[in-house]
Amino acid sequence: MYKFTVVIPTFQRTELLANTLAYLNKQDRYTDDLEVIVVDDGSNDGGRTRDMVSQFQARYDLKYIYLERIPDASASRTRNAGLDIARGDIVVFMDDDILVRENFLTEHARYHDQYDSLLTLGHRRNLNEAITNRINGQTFTRQELTEESFPETRMHILQLQSFNLNSCKDAWIHAYSFTMSVKRKNLQRNGICFDEAYQLWGSEDVDFGYQLYVNGMKVVLNPEIEVYHQYHGEYHTHPTGLDDSKLRELKINDQIFEEKRGFSYVKRAHKVRVESVRNNPFFEPMPPTKLYVLRDAAQEQELRTSLLHDMEKDRHKFLVVYDESGLSNIDLWIQITKQSPSCKLLYYPADNPVAEVVRPLMNKDAVEIVVL
Repeated sequence: MYKFTVVIPTFQRTELLANTLAYLNKQDRYTDDLEVIVVDDGSNDGGRTRDMVSQFQARYDLKYIYLERIPDASASRTRNAGLDIARGDIVVFMDDDILVRENFLTEHARYHDQYDSLLTLGHRRNLNEAITNRINGQTFTRQELTEESFPETRMHILQLQSFNLNSCKDAWIHAYSFTMSVKRKNLQRNGICFDEAYQLWGSEDVDFGYQLYVNGMKVVLNPEIEVYHQYHGEYHTHPTGLDDSKLRELKINDQIFEEKRGFSYVKRAHKVRVESVRNNPFFEPMPPTKLYVLRDAAQEQELRTSLLHDMEKDRHKFLVVYDESGLSNIDLWIQITKQSPSCKLLYYPADNPVAEVVRPLMNKDAVEIVVL
């Protein structure tokens, strides 16, 4: 048994995968309690992927599975193959082009150790071509990676919706497989895996999140789980960040989703985005808003008490938490706490660029400000 299993599906991305494995080697905790399962979906590369994995000097237990390429090959099939042999208490799914920070596993553990029934998500930045070409197993600092990358398109929605996914009725729409984690026992208890009907690009991860959501799991986003997507082709300017071929595949998979779940995932996601734009405290006219600035992590309990009181009194349309402490667990508590139907609770970590949207509130006379 392990604390963690990381499942990584791959197909003919030897160099990118090698970088992904190298960054997992740099974890500040849990490398001695970690298995990583690479599932190769039939790479036709003369054994380069297999040889790289077999020769890789891992600080963790590294396994390699090769699946023969078949017409029904899919990301769901490869992830399920890894899940079938996983022995970790917490299963982390991630892509083969992702670089993680040193606290990646520590932050997944911080959430799952506090609450039993979670699907924990992260967020990502897209690296440019120049730094991707220079990596070759080298470890760059967070600052270096951030300076040579840009946030994914979803970050605009998070600016308005905040890092409290519990403020969103359909939090499962954010379940993207570049990084997400769940306790294995919760998958086994509910018989949940990736649906292999999705054979083209997209939707299988969102469907996985939806299955967990309807089975009572909280879908949460840890702002400290920030990962970096390695460049391997043009980033597209479409608002979704997708090229035409992926948009066509997503449309087909959305039809499958609608047949299975009774509604369109794409339409539901669009509805959530429109609601985020319409319902936030950052545009005039300013709705009744109270801003809490948390500077001392020792004041976290007082903040919790105050937020519960404010939600009960229902005097504000928005309660905004701007977290400067960097040491509290208020980020998770806000997401697992029952929300008021008429008072929206928003959370922003001060060290994340998304939080820039909060700073103008500090100069608004109409905003009640409390510093703790």
